[in-house]
Amino acid sequence: MTLAVSAFADSKYDLNLKTGDSFLMSSSVSQKITQNMMGMEMVIDLDVDVIMDLVVTELSKDDVLFTQSYKSLLVSMKSPAQGMEVNMDSDGESNQFNDAMKSIIGKKIMVRVDLEGNVLSVEGLEEILSDLETVQASGADVLQFFDKEGLEKNYQMLFPITYGKDYKSGSKWNIESDTDAEISVKLNNEYTATSVSKKVFEFSTDSSTSLSGDIEQQGMEMSINMEGSFNGSGELNVRTGLIKSYTQQGQMVGNTVIEANDQIPMDMDIPMTIEMVSIVSLK
Repeated sequence: MTLAVSAFADSKYDLNLKTGDSFLMSSSVSQKITQNMMGMEMVIDLDVDVIMDLVVTELSKDDVLFTQSYKSLLVSMKSPAQGMEVNMDSDGESNQFNDAMKSIIGKKIMVRVDLEGNVLSVEGLEEILSDLETVQASGADVLQFFDKEGLEKNYQMLFPITYGKDYKSGSKWNIESDTDAEISVKLNNEYTATSVSKKVFEFSTDSSTSLSGDIEQQGMEMSINMEGSFNGSGELNVRTGLIKSYTQQGQMVGNTVIEANDQIPMDMDIPMTIEMVSIVSLK
């Protein structure tokens, strides 16, 4: 089955996919996390590089089913103030963390999304998260890139336009999403077409986002509240109608409150800033 006839017709872009289409998705995220704990500033640098295969498994006029499998994972975390440096590599020598990374290579996740990239269903994710539980012991918050919320961010990024709509240079449009899960994530992306032709569709973005919720991490109950703004630029693959490349940068500001427990007699309020750069490409 083929969805749509052409990705470009009379200044209208559509999704042009067929069952069996295969893509290589590369994602690189760099975060600088600054926390203030009891008057002491701590900085953590976290870099995550992921390469995965995406295969179009099913198509309909309303949704697409992708089969996703990881090919390579690389994580680096440094915190000079804590004297900590952790490196995890799915292609590295055998050790506790590298083996956890290797364990998910080749495993398949089935992700069904609508034509705005909203995740409708996921199969196979629980096994992936279970395999990565060991990584949490490193102190690196890696699961944020692999859980359902992380998947939703990735897939929404793949579908940057409203299909069947007329576009020209200077056109503006909004895509909003609201993920109601353990961590609620609200995202508003304002897009502007910067270059439009039969061969090129480039755009810029201004985004606002917020996240809030309660989680348990390393046996401690905590609540998170963050707000931020980002800007970016990208290019649409005019043949397929999916993203070709996208770069985004910005920061989030807020706090984490750790509830009183056996180790901490009183609630601890930790102000936090996250500066982030992300680069995605789909080939």
